[in-house]
Amino acid sequence: MGINVNCVRDVLKIVADKPFGQYVNSSNLGLDKIYSKKVIESTVQSLYESNLIKVENEYLLNNDLDYSIGELTRAGCQLLTQLKNDARFKNIKESINQYDERQVTIRALQRLASKYNAP
Repeated sequence: MGINVNCVRDVLKIVADKPFGQYVNSSNLGLDKIYSKKVIESTVQSLYESNLIKVENEYLLNNDLDYSIGELTRAGCQLLTQLKNDARFKNIKESINQYDERQVTIRALQRLASKYNAP
């Protein structure tokens, strides 16, 4: 399954905006009215596996994997910086729409974001 780029951007923003030294659990990011539980879980898992977020703990709660997310990594900060600009984000999303959505990975998103990051 591919990633949801809107959810990636939203999760990175939430983690970046929380007070330093505090944690946010992946189960209460406040995105459940926008995205399905499955999309949020797979996005957080992909960000963690791609070393874009730092996770303090991962634990199973009622058969759901939950993460205590600390901070963005350097690569996570770079990706968020590239995705923050709405015009650039729109260009990235349009490029992604050319691909089969199920094949879009974090790595592909990072490549596209750096391509559109040039002045």
